[in-house]
Amino acid sequence: MNIKIGSRSSNLALKQVEISMEEIGIEDYVIEKIITKGDEQSAKGKTQFDKLNFVQDIEEKIFSRDIDIAVHSAKDLPAAENQEFDYFYFKETKENVSTWSSDRIIFRDKNQKKFSSGMILGTSSLRRKMQAKFLLGAKKVFSLNGNIDTRIKKLNSGEYDCIILANAGCTRLGFNLNSYNLDFLTPSAQGLICLQCLKGTDISKMLNNFFDKDKYRILKLDMDIYKSFLRNINADCNSAISVRSVGKDKITNGKHKLTFQVFGKNEFVSAEKAHPDPQKVIELATEEFNRNNAQKLLDEHS
Repeated sequence: MNIKIGSRSSNLALKQVEISMEEIGIEDYVIEKIITKGDEQSAKGKTQFDKLNFVQDIEEKIFSRDIDIAVHSAKDLPAAENQEFDYFYFKETKENVSTWSSDRIIFRDKNQKKFSSGMILGTSSLRRKMQAKFLLGAKKVFSLNGNIDTRIKKLNSGEYDCIILANAGCTRLGFNLNSYNLDFLTPSAQGLICLQCLKGTDISKMLNNFFDKDKYRILKLDMDIYKSFLRNINADCNSAISVRSVGKDKITNGKHKLTFQVFGKNEFVSAEKAHPDPQKVIELATEEFNRNNAQKLLDEHS
């Protein structure tokens, strides 16, 4: 069975297809490289646009049966899932999972050892821009668009003194860079790969059989909690917010934990809630978000 895979055309996207097929054990497949509206927007230098632009063109290929499976970076997917699709999340198990979801600061100067507030720092994410401002004390933060290869080229050309990228992407592409991992709260979706297919198909049955294991079900629950909270507060990956859900299987007291940071232009709030019931932890976190008037902070960036 020759399986048709849809993916964006960047080196990282194609590497994630390779990783996905190796994880599942599929050898007989072909890749359709798809230039999405998000790629076109990014090429024009735009950074703040709906993440759906990175996936909608690929989803249309699934509907038309031009492809069987879409492979995405989970962070590109919107919080609201399309009920006509199945979603399967995973990350490589052979890597150091404690740093897999982290952000990495990369320096142009190979001898640089630490960040200085006067450095010109580049990143495309509003969340990272705000974390750099409040948590690093960065004073010169500028937008940086393009795929990982393009961003590193811009760094090396002298446009920036340092840039912030996701550790997972750099590691998957094997970049050996002068960098270190940052102590930023990163979203639950960061570092995860998502496979997407139509429900009720033979492909869906095959993937459901493969991903019907505790480690994948636990990861899916973490993502469900994370996305449910984002939907409750009407936020997405473009918002000045970071949300991380950690399942009770990973916590000694047997409770699900949800942590969030919300950034305004001049202040930010942090909160953490825990409860054995996943739905309850979403409710508690939403109440805390409203109690802190955090929506006002998000609206400052509108």
